[in-house]
Amino acid sequence: QSFTYIEGERISKLLEYVNNYKDSKMIVFTNSKDDCKNINNILIRNGINSSAIHGDFDQSQRMRMLNDFKSGRSNILC
Repeated sequence: QSFTYIEGERISKLLEYVNNYKDSKMIVFTNSKDDCKNINNILIRNGINSSAIHGDFDQSQRMRMLNDFKSGRSNILC
């Protein structure tokens, strides 16, 4: 278990970090739900299994995303 704070060129650093630890499970915290959506979309476009949980989802959608993360269908949870 580790914690990494990324600032500056966030997206390129995040992609580099994720690619270095491809088989690891990660949780990515963001400042807003828009950031959460955007980062999740970027990860998916780069072929990375990612799920997002934020206030726009109802409880059943959040639970599905959490279960995807727990089961390994998604390696990253934003």
